[in-house]
Amino acid sequence: MAARLASGVPARIVTGADDICAGLCPPAERHCELESASARDARALSGASEILGRPLGEGDEVRLDRDYLSTMRAAFRDDPARGRTPCGDCPWFDVCTDIAANGFAGARL
Repeated sequence: MAARLASGVPARIVTGADDICAGLCPPAERHCELESASARDARALSGASEILGRPLGEGDEVRLDRDYLSTMRAAFRDDPARGRTPCGDCPWFDVCTDIAANGFAGARL
């Protein structure tokens, strides 16, 4: 999936289970269907909209190109009030913080 996105295939914004979650988890185990995940996703979408300076919503497509990734990474790394607020209760928060601290070395996207 990361290779496809890095090659320029657009990502479509969805609510609920995305292609990755739906393909890996049986319906009864999809954490992405929980209310807490939906709330976190809504905060992340709002935060990304603010960082990118344009509204984003369900059905929109984004290309995770160099400019997009650079903008989002800089906000996460350099502007925690803006770039990390949506991530506050995410179970991956510490993992992402470590990746940012290492300059995103080894990140596939």
